[in-house]
Formats: sequence, C-alpha cells, structure tokens
Amino acid sequence: MLRESPDLQIELGGQVAYAEVKHFCQKNQDKLNEQAMLNARGGILALLTSQPQPKGTQLWEQIADVAIKKASQYVEGAANILVVESDSECLELTVTSAVHEYDKRVPASADSPLRRLSGIFAGNQGLDELQGASL
Repeated sequence: MLRESPDLQIELGGQVAYAEVKHFCQKNQDKLNEQAMLNARGGILALLTSQPQPKGTQLWEQIADVAIKKASQYVEGAANILVVESDSECLELTVTSAVHEYDKRVPASADSPLRRLSGIFAGNQGLDELQGASL
C-alpha cells in the first residue's frame, strides 16, 4: 500500500514491513563501469576506474547518507527497508559497501532511530532484480 511516509507498507501473513524508496539517476561513471564490465574477459572481474563524483562522494556513501537522512521515517517495532532504484547496472555492486558505511556511522545505541533500519535493497530498471544486504 502506498503511503506518505514511509513510502510503502507491506503485509504478508500478518507481518508488516515498511519501505522507503529512493531513485538514483545514472551517471557518467556508471556508463564507464558498465562498459568495463562488458569488456571483461570471462565476465568475472572488471577493472573499474573511479572518477570524482559531482557531489564529492561515491554512490555507496550517498546511499548511506540517504539511509541516515530517512531515520525519522523508520517505524519503531517494525521491519524497515530502504529500496534504492537506479538506471545503472552497477548499483548492485555498491549495496554491501553502503551497508558497511551505514553501520560505521550509526551509533551503537539500540534506542537510536537509525537502528530501526533492517536492510537496504537495490535494484535497477524498475526493480526487476533486487540485490539486498541486511544491517
């Protein structure tokens, strides 16, 4: 069910979870990384170059920033997830790094609203494929 805040309420088998959704636009760096992945021999490893991001932070840092900024929208006593959607094929490579960055920045205190976030999920092209990481 669509809501004002958080964006979605999800019910299954009597359990309720809430989701906040954030869209990131594809950037030039994403296009460079996608081409590098396509050119990788064997399709396993690709050398990805990193160029300065316009906002001065890498995508995984931006995802952690968004997760922190949305703390007031996380519902106490419920599962809360951040769903990150992007046109970039490289988004799934950043989820684990974003979760580590989030954990590094969030206070250890269990009563912090930031500790209500249960996971970050990333998908591209209309969320056809979701990649997730738990906190």
